[in-house]
Amino acid sequence: MSGYELSPQAILDLHEILTYREEHSGIDAAEELQEQILIAIERLVVMPGMGHRRSDLTELPYFFHGVNPYLIVYARETDPLRVLAIVHSSRNVRRLLKQRFR
Repeated sequence: MSGYELSPQAILDLHEILTYREEHSGIDAAEELQEQILIAIERLVVMPGMGHRRSDLTELPYFFHGVNPYLIVYARETDPLRVLAIVHSSRNVRRLLKQRFR
């Protein structure tokens, strides 16, 4: 597998997450979180099986990997690995994914 790509929605998700973190916890915390998320995605490229299906959240063939408290939603059978969303686990993830991926 050769790298990864963030969907436009995943880019927006990441931007919103990091903006919120910076506003509430400072630039250092936002940069640390960004690094954690990007490292996790890079690990998924090497080992896409690290994530798992969540039939309780979607019937679509997407996989989930946690970077506490966020969920990285991705398609593992694509090349490059495609990150579809990055969402806070406290949100109604099922509803959010249904709205985004009808």
